[in-house]
Amino acid sequence: MANKSKDFILFPLLSIILVAAFAVGLGVVFMLLEHYGPSPKFAGDEVPLFIIILGMALVIVVPAFAALLEKRTKPE
Repeated sequence: MANKSKDFILFPLLSIILVAAFAVGLGVVFMLLEHYGPSPKFAGDEVPLFIIILGMALVIVVPAFAALLEKRTKPE
């Protein structure tokens, strides 16, 4: 019985830690791309090209991947 009560605390805490680690890691990647990535001039302003590409890939690829996984794992 004591083991179950530990699970009620452990799993939500673990999920918070994993989401925070993912967010921090993604933030570091975006900061590094902004600092070291190419920024060509467009209409007089610098455009962070790799950040735009990575952001668009995340917005498009992650939901597409989730939809494919859901379709593949859905029972018939």
